[in-house]
Amino acid sequence: MDGKNKIAVINTGFLRTWDKCRENHERNLYTPDTDLFWFTFEDPCYRGQFLRVPYIWYPAPDAHPYDVNKEPETGVYQALNMWHNIFVSFCLAPKGYDVYVRCRPDILFSDRLELQVQANTVYIPEGNDFRGGVNDQFAYGDYETMKIYFSLYLSYKEYFNAGVKFHPEAYLRHHMEVNGIRIERIKTTQWILRP
Repeated sequence: MDGKNKIAVINTGFLRTWDKCRENHERNLYTPDTDLFWFTFEDPCYRGQFLRVPYIWYPAPDAHPYDVNKEPETGVYQALNMWHNIFVSFCLAPKGYDVYVRCRPDILFSDRLELQVQANTVYIPEGNDFRGGVNDQFAYGDYETMKIYFSLYLSYKEYFNAGVKFHPEAYLRHHMEVNGIRIERIKTTQWILRP
């Protein structure tokens, strides 16, 4: 990638292994024209532009109405939290970047990513697909494409009411297909580094 492209990396999630992942992100993702946006209640203690906001957590009661049509391993409140948090994070990042990246601070990349984008296309690593869905840990695209990607939080009720079985990766794939977004799989892999 040439240094003229501006990248907005939108980080959400816990910083549990960020100290171990930071150098990997610097080497494989960032360029001199990369700005970071964070949605976390923790202090990232890192260079760049920060939009630090209160962390919102839905309380988890014993049961949720969506339990009637979900995959057994799916935590409804975990999915709602994730969709809410990445949606708010994207809303905080201004327009004007060439590439918008959805990222977690606790993942490692296998090699350098060259973030070239085309309109109406979301780029997602191969692997980590579950229940007929698509990897929801990392993605990138242009502003208009990623505006749709990050807006799953606004549409999940509609999908559930239409009878789509509740599952994070499956809902993401459904959301992309319903909105006519092409999914381009990239060879670079990523994995979560757990504590």
